[in-house]
Amino acid sequence: MKFFLKNRAVFLGIFFLLVAAVAVAPMFVMADVTGSGAVLKNPLGDTKTLESLIDKIIQIFLNFFAIVAVIYLVYGGFLFIKAQGNPNALGEAKTNILWAIIGLAVILGAKAISTIVTNTISSLK
Repeated sequence: MKFFLKNRAVFLGIFFLLVAAVAVAPMFVMADVTGSGAVLKNPLGDTKTLESLIDKIIQIFLNFFAIVAVIYLVYGGFLFIKAQGNPNALGEAKTNILWAIIGLAVILGAKAISTIVTNTISSLK
């Protein structure tokens, strides 16, 4: 038992590596095998131009960071409830909630700017 407690980080690393391998494994099965060889489907969908590829990548990053900001907002709410009137803990919780809201505002602004730039570039063609 002491061996497992001493090497907890190693075992957690191996565990997360195995979970990641299981999560990524279906991606390799998505190959469409035809008579001329294996053809992989595009995971980004119908991206035929550079603009659509860049837009897709930006949308993926913005969606990811929006999820992180919402999780951070929930964490701030948890800290707010956990504070139970302690002024220092309440201040930390309010700061976390404030920064999560600022992060969400920045993400929404970036999404709006990305959409405006993409539409402007598309209309110039």
